[in-house]
Amino acid sequence: MKKAFITLACISSLYAGLVNGIAITVNNEPITLFELDEAKTHLKGISQDEVVEMLISKKLQTSEIKRLGISVDEFEIMARVEDIAKSNRLTLIQFKEILESKFISYSSYKDQLKEKIIQEKLANAIFNEESISVDDTDAKIYYQNHQSEFEVAKSVRVTKYAAQNKRILEAYLRNPLMINPSIIVESETIETSSLNPKLQSLILETKEGDFTPVIPYNKTLFVAMLVDEKLEKELQDYERVKQKIMGRLRGKNERKSIERFFQKQRSQADVKIIR
Repeated sequence: MKKAFITLACISSLYAGLVNGIAITVNNEPITLFELDEAKTHLKGISQDEVVEMLISKKLQTSEIKRLGISVDEFEIMARVEDIAKSNRLTLIQFKEILESKFISYSSYKDQLKEKIIQEKLANAIFNEESISVDDTDAKIYYQNHQSEFEVAKSVRVTKYAAQNKRILEAYLRNPLMINPSIIVESETIETSSLNPKLQSLILETKEGDFTPVIPYNKTLFVAMLVDEKLEKELQDYERVKQKIMGRLRGKNERKSIERFFQKQRSQADVKIIR
C-alpha cells in the first residue's frame, strides 16, 4: 500500500509539473502549458500559432499595465456602473434587473467592466504619448460620409408582450411558441417623439427583429417589445451627434495607436518557445 501511495504521489507530482511547466517566455515572463491548453480550449477554430500569438500579446499588455502602474479599485467600478445606469435614466436596481433579464450576473458584469476600464487607461496612456487629436473637421467629414449611421426612426412598429409576473414573461420570450393565457400580446405603431427619453433610447437601440429587455410598465405589469420595423427614418442634426462622432473617432484612433504600439513591442520582444 505504501509503495502504491508513493507511486501515485510521484505520478501526481509529475502531472502537476507538466501542467505548470513553462511553454513560452516573453521577456523572461512565463506562459505555462496550462495557460496554453486553456486558451486552446476556449479559442476553438483558430490555429495553435494564432493562440500562441494571442497569449504573447496578452503577456506584453500585462507587462505594460504593470510598468505604467495601472489599476482599478471598487470605487471606480461602482462609479462607472452608476454613470452607465444614470445615462440610461435607470436606478441601480433597475439596471441590475435589465442585466438579469439578459442573463448576465452583476458580478461578472463588474469583472468585465474592470477589464474595460484597465484597457481604457492603457489606451489613453499610449494614445496621449502619440499626441493625436480629433477635431471638428474630422467629425464633420465622418458625419457627411456616414449619414445612415445617424438616422433615427420617427415611428416604430412593435409587438408588446406583457404579464404580471416577470419570470413568466421571461420564460415565454425564451419560447414564444408556448401557450400561456396570462401573456398579453398586442401590436402597435409608436411615434418615437411621444416616448420618454429612457424608453425612446431603449427602442431605438434595439435592432429590428429583437426584443427589448423586460421592464416595469406600471405597478402591476412587466413588458417587453419586439421591434418589428423602424419607419420614416430621418437624419439627426450634426450638433446633436457631434460628441458621439468625436468619441467614436477617438476610439478608432486609440485602437490604431495600441496596434502600432504592440506591433513594435512584439517585434522587439525576447520570445522563447520552450516546448
